[in-house]
Amino acid sequence: MTVGPTFGKQTLGEFKNAIFHEMTHQWVGMAPHAGAWFVEGLTTCLSAVMPCQGGLESAQFCADGVNKFADDYYGAEARNWSLEKIEITPREEVRMVPYGRSLLYFGQLNAQLLAHSKGRRNVQDVVAQLFKARAQGVEIDDAAWEAMLLRELGQGAVAEFRASIIDGTTTIVPPADAFGPCLTRFKVAVAIKGTATNVDGYHWRPVACGKQDG
Repeated sequence: MTVGPTFGKQTLGEFKNAIFHEMTHQWVGMAPHAGAWFVEGLTTCLSAVMPCQGGLESAQFCADGVNKFADDYYGAEARNWSLEKIEITPREEVRMVPYGRSLLYFGQLNAQLLAHSKGRRNVQDVVAQLFKARAQGVEIDDAAWEAMLLRELGQGAVAEFRASIIDGTTTIVPPADAFGPCLTRFKVAVAIKGTATNVDGYHWRPVACGKQDG
């Protein structure tokens, strides 16, 4: 659960996030045909935002959880690589791209679902349906995910999923409130790892808000 001083200083917040992440895997896991974009991406997103929704942590804690993986995505040479290319490249910084890419995708999808349903349905609602079907022996894979997107949001959502997650050709920029009303987006310069080149990236920071919703 902790690397302690072995790989550098680990903050208490990072340690807590690791605990939330591994606990969330007990719900999100057992989807061997879905790939890291789903299993790790959804786990990363939920473990970053649910502690705040449940009142267990501060908005800053959740902003830190989102921003760490956002930097791994925006600052990666492999940001716009396909999943196929990422999977055959055994470099750690490349392997982490689907984590951040999917975290941002799930935040974006959450905002789209809430807007489309006028606040009645979010990411947790739609994945809960997939998990109920999983309990009956139905596999969670890319085809099942696309069928859900088609039902919920239409063909445009399927095309967006393929472009942003599978092919990587579309850079994901979620809306300001993608991670709930207590966080908002702002632009930052992110260095591409191993270079002196900066690119546009995004972070989230706490704002005054009411109770977390969605």
